[in-house]
Amino acid sequence: MTIRQACKTDIEVLVSLTDEFAHSKTYKVPYDPTHFRSVLEGAIENPMYYIGLLNHDHGVLIGMLTDCIFDGRTLAHEVLWYTRPETRGNGFSLFRDFTRWAKENGALAVGAGLPEPHPVMERLGYAKTEVVYFRDLDSSVGRSEAPVLSGLHA
Repeated sequence: MTIRQACKTDIEVLVSLTDEFAHSKTYKVPYDPTHFRSVLEGAIENPMYYIGLLNHDHGVLIGMLTDCIFDGRTLAHEVLWYTRPETRGNGFSLFRDFTRWAKENGALAVGAGLPEPHPVMERLGYAKTEVVYFRDLDSSVGRSEAPVLSGLHA
């Protein structure tokens, strides 16, 4: 198993993995692959972003550094974390590498959003801090049908 930082030649792999993630059962918010590609092109060489690949095309974790609005500390937030079904269980290697990167880049805390509480995160010392709800205001989706996401999102 190898983990490495993505580069511009990985854009197609990243878009493919993200497309799989966006069409999975756990992710229920709008996704525009053209827009995502343009975000990747800007983020991939930006030192504020971590874009890690597992075994070239088996998984991806995208995270970023940001300042905490409450106290100004540097935080690292996971933005997208996906592993293909056949590689599930190896995704925590990506998260450990993201945490290493965050610490090396001055982050004092790390946050990750997951679709549901995960016992491994708690064993690693992470605490559930909030539940996030999402509703597309441009659609006619009723409140009872609105998609729900759990976890930490910045």
